[in-house]
Amino acid sequence: MKNELIKYGVPEEKNLDYAGFRTYDSVIRMNKIFGQTNRNKIINSKIK
Repeated sequence: MKNELIKYGVPEEKNLDYAGFRTYDSVIRMNKIFGQTNRNKIINSKIK
């Protein structure tokens, strides 16, 4: 997914959730681990 985001112009240095198995868990980590509390974008992939 990281390569696809870069292909569409998302800067490589942006935080990506290395343990993102569920969107809900990523939202929790966004605050607790990455310290981001507002103005975030969540991009997820389709389940195949």
